Amino acid sequence: MQSSIVVLVLACTAFAVSTRLLLIPLATANTFFDPDETYQATLVAQTHACDTAKLNLLPWEWRNHVRSYAHILPFYTYFKYISECSGSIFDELAPRAMQSTLTATAGDVAVALYAYRHAKRVYERDEARARTVAQTTFVCHLTCWFIAYCGQRTYSSAAEASFTTLGVLLFDGMRARVAGLVCAALACAVRPTAALFWMPVGIAAMVHEAHDASSPYAAAKLAATAGAVALCALTLLACVDKAFYGRWTFPMLEFVRFNVVSGGARLYGTHPWHWYVSQAIPAQLFTYVPFAVVGAWRALRSSRSWEAAISHHAPLLGALAYVVAMSLQPHKELRFVLPVLPILCVYAAHALCRGSTGSRSRGALLVGTLAALQLVPLLFFGTYHQRGPIQASRYLAWHSKPVHALWLAPCHSAPQFFPTRGMHARFLDCTPSPWFTPTPGSNGTSPTHPTEWRQALHDGTSKMTEERRFFANSSRFARACLGDISYTHVATFERGEEEEGLLRALRDYDYELVGRWPNDAFGLLDDDRRGLWVSVWEKKKCL
Repeated sequence: MQSSIVVLVLACTAFAVSTRLLLIPLATANTFFDPDETYQATLVAQTHACDTAKLNLLPWEWRNHVRSYAHILPFYTYFKYISECSGSIFDELAPRAMQSTLTATAGDVAVALYAYRHAKRVYERDEARARTVAQTTFVCHLTCWFIAYCGQRTYSSAAEASFTTLGVLLFDGMRARVAGLVCAALACAVRPTAALFWMPVGIAAMVHEAHDASSPYAAAKLAATAGAVALCALTLLACVDKAFYGRWTFPMLEFVRFNVVSGGARLYGTHPWHWYVSQAIPAQLFTYVPFAVVGAWRALRSSRSWEAAISHHAPLLGALAYVVAMSLQPHKELRFVLPVLPILCVYAAHALCRGSTGSRSRGALLVGTLAALQLVPLLFFGTYHQRGPIQASRYLAWHSKPVHALWLAPCHSAPQFFPTRGMHARFLDCTPSPWFTPTPGSNGTSPTHPTEWRQALHDGTSKMTEERRFFANSSRFARACLGDISYTHVATFERGEEEEGLLRALRDYDYELVGRWPNDAFGLLDDDRRGLWVSVWEKKKCL
């Protein structure tokens, strides 16, 4: 029996890794989703590995110690010692292959193994039912369109989701507490928000251990173990950040200070408190969402006592607490709740298996239909929607002549590839003014205290000044830029009549349209400054 399970796990691992790697060109390589895929990951790693003279050009978070280098360390290792800064197409694809492999092993396979052990515990060691739940969970997680679309990109949220899922398997599924806590520490290292999930799970585990009469000191022992692992993790994290920043610093503290205490995250947009529950998670799970809701509700309702709920469904309680805590923050993004999707896939599988009891063929048909429907958003968002920024960036990066490009577009609306083959690009400065530059005020200095931050946000003095000036008068801003420096190329979004002045300025400075790619197919973006098309203009003397 054990040997057959090992063979099955190995086969599923090989299948998951192969599928994830094949999905790279289908789901991630040709479309743009969020700028952090490059600005907060590969660009930082490449700059440190290949061109330390340009560290002062990194995004403001890295210049001011808001981000930890734990997440980009594997990418840095690749660029520094494997690629050796070759500048080939593999430098773009390899980091995604690394994250895809992590998602397959620590995501697809780990969540299926957890579902197997969880089902055996819930269904009183019913082997056949446990295997069915595990197989269904594997299919749900592997075919979930948003996990394929976003979980394979180089986001810290994707790594957080993978380490959290593996940690759940080890900590709760296999009761390998130390190994699970190490994975939890890794998840918190790459993104501190993981603590919102692991704190309830850890508390539930200690409550469960405290009610275990066979070991009266188990809860205290678990708390001591968690403290020791946390101390070791923080020490190693501090050493990694010291090596990159050049001095002792604690980015986790700055991360919490900027995003939570100061409320600076709202600079990047806000959503209503219910957005994750009412819009984000339903869109992410798509066809699986009703089954996830039913499965989670049945699991909690069928628990005989609160001790049973804590014992059997601690990760679900952690996921619910995570969503509630993240909902309290005004700034919300789809990828922020990636870590809860694997847990929801487990409970969707429970509901699917229960709904198809007595007919394996009917159950397989239902799961197959739901999985096939997941291909619709994956193909649309993975191959067409927001294709323009990627195609325009590649056109500039792989141009036959040296390129000095100017992006006249909203901040972070296009990926910033590392300069290759003589390509250099200037993007609008997006540094939040109250954090680093003087703003109008009584003392003429930048606010540093949380109350000063909130006042700056209320007064509007924290807007991203260069971007604001551009959209106030795009024609005047463009003429000022083009008059000072001779750029070989200019890239911008076409916004209809609003761009007439900008296009007229480009023609006056002898620029000619050389490329045009679709961006927002059906007006799905919530930012009307990013139009339906991305266009690239080239100075005529460079043609």
